[in-house]
Amino acid sequence: MKTNFIITILLLFSNILLAQHQNLDKLPQKERDSILVKVANEAINRFSIGYLRPGNKPYIEDIGYKLSETYKKQCLKEYADRYLYAVYYLATDKEKKFYENDTLVKALVLADIGKVTEIIYIDNTSWGQLALEKVDSKAKITKRKFKTVEEYLKEIEKFNNPKILTDPPPEMKEKYQKFLDMKKRRRDSAIILRQQYLQKRDSIWKQDSIKESRKKLQP
Repeated sequence: MKTNFIITILLLFSNILLAQHQNLDKLPQKERDSILVKVANEAINRFSIGYLRPGNKPYIEDIGYKLSETYKKQCLKEYADRYLYAVYYLATDKEKKFYENDTLVKALVLADIGKVTEIIYIDNTSWGQLALEKVDSKAKITKRKFKTVEEYLKEIEKFNNPKILTDPPPEMKEKYQKFLDMKKRRRDSAIILRQQYLQKRDSIWKQDSIKESRKKLQP
């Protein structure tokens, strides 16, 4: 009897918590903002690393239905006509200048269910994580890792100046040497074949030249 009572209390408490996260647009602003920041931070932490920084102030934007037409054009009608809020964090001055974007990370929250549906990152403005509210709570997540400006600059430099492998690693040395030997044999064979071709061609030209000279000498 006591066990059933405890289970009933827990279920009731869970339902109360769930109800608090629904229809956020109907809640008082202070309570709503607290829930928005909480669910946004949980989602950002779950799907990415390095975007939430100690002391970085969260900002809240009341988007409302402004994205409804955009979702319709993108054939995402299930998100059209649904009230949205955004929780975002600002980038540093250095990041703003490099990425030409003020927002470090932004989480879009569906007001009717109180869950994050999309996360947009500063280091890839053309790509976001969409339909996150549908991801299984037990699913294994490959987190997106934030890259600093320095890391991106190194990647750009590495791309523009690729390293050429001159000395293979020890475990590949024997295979690499066999490859070089095979390449040398093919090159040498090609050189010999070309020399033979040139010699034959020159011989034919020489014979034809002699024949032409003899024809001219005939009366």
